[in-house]
Amino acid sequence: MRLFELKKSELKTITQFLHEKKIVLHPKISPDGIPDFTGYEDREIIIIFDRNLFVYLINLLQKGELNDNHKRKLISSLMFWIGFNGFSVTAGMALAEYANFNNGNKEADQEFNIFKNMYNNYSIKYWLDLALGRCNTIPEIEGTIRIEANFHSESSHLKMHYLEMLILAQLFYNEEISIIDKFKKFFDWVYQNIIICSYTTCLSAKILSGKSKIFNLKRISFEELDKVCINQAWDLTYLSIWSTFYWYEQKSNNIYLFATADKELREIFSLTNMYPEKIFTNYLGEQRGNQIEKINSNIYLERAKKEIDDVLLNEIIEIERDKLKNHIEQKYEL
Repeated sequence: MRLFELKKSELKTITQFLHEKKIVLHPKISPDGIPDFTGYEDREIIIIFDRNLFVYLINLLQKGELNDNHKRKLISSLMFWIGFNGFSVTAGMALAEYANFNNGNKEADQEFNIFKNMYNNYSIKYWLDLALGRCNTIPEIEGTIRIEANFHSESSHLKMHYLEMLILAQLFYNEEISIIDKFKKFFDWVYQNIIICSYTTCLSAKILSGKSKIFNLKRISFEELDKVCINQAWDLTYLSIWSTFYWYEQKSNNIYLFATADKELREIFSLTNMYPEKIFTNYLGEQRGNQIEKINSNIYLERAKKEIDDVLLNEIIEIERDKLKNHIEQKYEL
């Protein structure tokens, strides 16, 4: 039961804002970032937050404010929309990323307890007023819920995506081979060593075509580049782990959507799910794109699901990290 009167114009304003930002994604419900829940009315809707959005929320809860007006409007609009529709939020992957970054659970547990206490502190009226600019602050969070959880664990998804990024970085900074050969080498390496991910395939087209923000041709140290690879691996990990949820959703009452403010991540998600046949031509033009699509089809042949060994992945990571490190140090004579 809502204890305040909500005007249709207010709901429309927030809904339109979220549609413009296209931050809530799902292959069928919201491939373009504009959700349509037709046929899903009786299902339990759960929104997965990426790390950036979750940080906006945690900072707002801890401090009661965000100095960035856009971030404040974005997270408060999203929280109101979720509460109004009776959806729920999960932050497990965002907390796992934080635990991985800190190599332990302490900091992630602290954020988890702030998040859990949120439900005892705020009604959706707080989020509505914040989203509409009626106020710029909310009360700092209070509460006594204390839960210990284990967010720090190994992830095969993360390791595989990290490896993909190490290989793509090696290829991107290699000026001695053609772009066609770069794609051949990347497709072949993935097929031989790990599970194929359609989102990474799309990202590889953007990176190797030179149209991604991820890498650049400026002087860069291996340490900086390694951080870029890890961060991007986490972005891909959100998408690939989430895909294991919606793969089986026909048999489940729970439907998971993903929320992210990362424009590039949203772009590869929408292109992969809406126009998979145009991935390569979109970034490389008709002639070269079709050529690379043919190479991709010839290498990525149908096969039984590849078994993944975490110990072996760790060994390959060490090898590929050393290759990238040596290449960058030689290239820039560091």
